[in-house]
Amino acid sequence: MVSPTVGRTGSRHLMATLPFGAEDGCQSDVCARQKKKKKKKKKKKKKKKKKKKKKKKKKKKKKKKKEEEEEEEEEEEEEEEEEEGIFGWTGHFIFCESGENLENI
Repeated sequence: MVSPTVGRTGSRHLMATLPFGAEDGCQSDVCARQKKKKKKKKKKKKKKKKKKKKKKKKKKKKKKKKEEEEEEEEEEEEEEEEEEGIFGWTGHFIFCESGENLENI
């Protein structure tokens, strides 16, 4: 007698000469093949997920490094601008004998 059963995972398969719900202790070739197939599929899925996660982490790290480099470049440009000053003014003052300070433009 061949009877269809529904296992824990919800997948339907045929079990020879076994009553309904006997999947847990089943020694049938059909069951063994299906369990092996499920295990292989699960392992493959897990490996794929791990690979995807690793790739995402690598991409995130690369993006972060690129942003840091851009920030450093901006800081260097700001420092250069501060050294040159606005409109080429260096920021030095000339002091007169009277005590007044005059800008050196």
